[in-house]
Amino acid sequence: MRLLIRHVKQYVAETKRIGPNLIEVLSETRVLTEQQSVSRDKAIQQCVALLEADGIVDGGYADDIITQLENFGPYMVISPHIALIHAKHEHVKQSVGFSLVHYTNGITFNHSQYDPVHIVVTLATKQPQIHLNALRQLSELIMDARGREDLFSGDKRQIMNWIKDVSKS
Repeated sequence: MRLLIRHVKQYVAETKRIGPNLIEVLSETRVLTEQQSVSRDKAIQQCVALLEADGIVDGGYADDIITQLENFGPYMVISPHIALIHAKHEHVKQSVGFSLVHYTNGITFNHSQYDPVHIVVTLATKQPQIHLNALRQLSELIMDARGREDLFSGDKRQIMNWIKDVSKS
């Protein structure tokens, strides 16, 4: 049993070092706040366009996300008012990138418990596991009560401060 615990701890420690920090893959230019509500599909297109503008993905990425949601339902809504949208790597042109968009009045994803979605995070990754460190840091932000509060406030300066802070962990 001790051997198993040691291996798990070692795996977790190694995973922390896989890939770039959140601040490296979620630049200030890919964080939009206080956006007006639009349809789910328009929101997805807006979020993906931030990655497309930086050459991270091509135009088919948004279509793939929409298809995934149509086929499997709103599983990308990961917690109250937060969606983590993503698709397969076929339309990803660079290794990894994130965008984050805050919608003041929220977006309807048709999730029975977590609508409306106010924060849409887009994840694009070309390689398995390369995004894990940044995703772990994003999870720290989302799980922190004050961090969530600042995300939902739409204060871009505060959001960027949190992103910088969790990127140190």
